[in-house]
Amino acid sequence: MADEKHGPDSPRIERKRDHLGRWTIASEMARTIAESPSDWSVRMAIYGSWGTGKTTVLNFIAQLLEKDGHVVANFNPWKYRSSGELWIGFIDSLNNALKDKGFTFTEFEKFKKSYVDFRNLLKAAKKAHSYADAIGSIGIGIVDEYFTKTELESIRKKVGDKRIIVLVDDLDRTDPKLVPQILFAFKEILDYQGLSFILAFDPDVVGEILHEYHKGFKSGLSFLEKIVDFPRWLPPPTQEGLLRIIDEDLKAFFPRLQARDVEMFYDYLPHNPRS
Repeated sequence: MADEKHGPDSPRIERKRDHLGRWTIASEMARTIAESPSDWSVRMAIYGSWGTGKTTVLNFIAQLLEKDGHVVANFNPWKYRSSGELWIGFIDSLNNALKDKGFTFTEFEKFKKSYVDFRNLLKAAKKAHSYADAIGSIGIGIVDEYFTKTELESIRKKVGDKRIIVLVDDLDRTDPKLVPQILFAFKEILDYQGLSFILAFDPDVVGEILHEYHKGFKSGLSFLEKIVDFPRWLPPPTQEGLLRIIDEDLKAFFPRLQARDVEMFYDYLPHNPRS
């Protein structure tokens, strides 16, 4: 494993630098995914506000699942500004993870070459009369045209009893117009046996996005209950854990200071790990 980037704003990769108990949470979630029936498509979520360790949990989950031979794809949708770019990025992430394990989608290159046709499909979908119709058209276009059931079943047979897991980070930083589309696709369109998702985001932010997108959702959080099978809220950091983080960073960046010099001002410091 590559050396961990060490900085006050970096997510943890090494277990020894986990001062907030995120490894335990990651272990529980990885075990839930790995031990769920192979014919399930599982959707889990890590809930927490900015800076509380969601990406760290995803990093730990990836380590645990990859160690056991599962296929793990990392997908960060906040980089994309259009539906076409988003889904090409998603397929690219999935394809790269499969390639790393020796599996490929023969249709992948066809997908990329057909990008213009795909954009035309999106334009047609936008003319649909309802949210579900529009998103469904997009998803069906991806799945039916570029991912045949025969090929997906072939991949499943090659993977055997292992799972294909997509880790989705920064959903709460993603372009708001793409968020409902992503959630609907994971729930309804990409509901394949053995293909599971773990999403990390602030549910209050995403809930507000969903409410603004469709007032009928009322509380966006209630809509998320229909999407996420197993939500996991990150517990607030303990004083002991935060002081250990402070001590580690002081040693790395301000060696003349000691944690005990800062501890007396603890109540006046932000209690968000990243802050």
